[in-house]
Amino acid sequence: MSHMLRLLSGIFLLTLFAPALSLAGQKALVIGASEYPHLPPKSQLPGAARDADKFATFLVEEWNFEERDVKVIKGRSATKKAIVSAIKTHLRDGSVKGDKLVFYFSGHGSQITDKNGDERQDGKDEALVPSDVRKVYDNSATKYYLSDDEIKKLFAPLKDRQVLMVIDACHSGTVTRAGPGSDTTDVRQRYHPSHLPPAPRFDAIPFTDPATETFSDEFAGVALTAAALPHQYSWEDGNLGGIFTHHFIEGLTNSKADLNKNGRISISEQIAYLRWNTEQWCESVQVCKEKRVGFSPNFEPKSAASKLVSDWKADQNPEEADPSDIIPAVNADTLSLQLIGAKENNSLKLEDTFRIEISSRKGGFVTLFDVRANGELELLYPFDEDELLNITSDRELKLPRYSDGFDLVASEPLGKGQLLLVVTEEKVDFANLIAKTRSINAMAGAEETLGDFAAELMEALTNEAYQTEDGDWAGVRLPKWSATSLEYFVE
Repeated sequence: MSHMLRLLSGIFLLTLFAPALSLAGQKALVIGASEYPHLPPKSQLPGAARDADKFATFLVEEWNFEERDVKVIKGRSATKKAIVSAIKTHLRDGSVKGDKLVFYFSGHGSQITDKNGDERQDGKDEALVPSDVRKVYDNSATKYYLSDDEIKKLFAPLKDRQVLMVIDACHSGTVTRAGPGSDTTDVRQRYHPSHLPPAPRFDAIPFTDPATETFSDEFAGVALTAAALPHQYSWEDGNLGGIFTHHFIEGLTNSKADLNKNGRISISEQIAYLRWNTEQWCESVQVCKEKRVGFSPNFEPKSAASKLVSDWKADQNPEEADPSDIIPAVNADTLSLQLIGAKENNSLKLEDTFRIEISSRKGGFVTLFDVRANGELELLYPFDEDELLNITSDRELKLPRYSDGFDLVASEPLGKGQLLLVVTEEKVDFANLIAKTRSINAMAGAEETLGDFAAELMEALTNEAYQTEDGDWAGVRLPKWSATSLEYFVE
């Protein structure tokens, strides 16, 4: 079995949109740039065509797209002219306002010199590499690539559609070309160097903030989910294909990423599902484990956390996410959350006094939200940014504590509310969130605020890569956390 590395591949982008009132039409363009006639044998990507076939099948069998609405371009036919033409004719001219559009690309990615000055961080445009690219090392090379600037212009007229983009290609850094037990003649890289100078050694690449150095910078109003952080590798298995793509499809097939089992899958849930599987895979494969940098799918901007991936099914009207969709039920079996003083089914009468009892198998820091029946959100703990609430492993913690100086009393509005409990094993800075709740005791807009929290929870420590004494990358400090929820009723 062979393994291939792909750096920061598997990007998926979606436009943020207003809910439609009726079922929308749908179109998909699926590209598998597997053959590069002008590149050497080691640069051919037979797996890209297979990935494209799998994705097209997924759209038809799982998302109920009509086969006639899914256009597939593979092999050496995936030229720049063919891709641009298909975007214009199949996606743009073939759709109307409100339609659901999917663009998938599997193949090489690269970086080319920025021409318009919008890449202030590194002076490079990210680019997709069509099959007719030439091995040219001067400024003329850029005409063979499909840059992020060009893609932005192509999709700009589609802002009134519901656009999902899935890009399974490298677009920065270097790759390692051999995997465990693999024949080096059978390994392919998905990064094609342009006319730029050779990339530095991986351990010499400075760590960049994914929020400022990503493909989605070029697209206003979109969200991005990437297979890995900018300095990480994304991997491909000779049997499974792209590990990120494999689990991306698997998570949406039979609702495996529906962590709270309510029939909806948010981006937060999908990322939590992907991270669990990609990190587990990396730990089980020696060559990935030895890199010591992790394999961590990520998303941005923060507002994407509350969006539902399942909305792209052809027969699915957009829905609002439940609070427990936005804060995924990760390691929920390690937590206990219950009401003391409530009646059967966690029912409370107006003015009832009650307490909340929590426990966790692992010690850490407690964040507790109350989502009320009218959708208002209140952060119960921590209520002081200077005094985080700590919980000891396997010990019960009853809230409020006597030292808190207040009681919890059931109050209006009547109806179903929800408690959301998160325990992080490391301190995570939620000062901005706490400051927001100080200004208004109960804030409207639970979806937006929980989305911000979920994004901070998943990304708070990803910008703190650390190094060994030798200067090599030693990994990324991703937050370790658990979450669960509990419904209650005020009568």
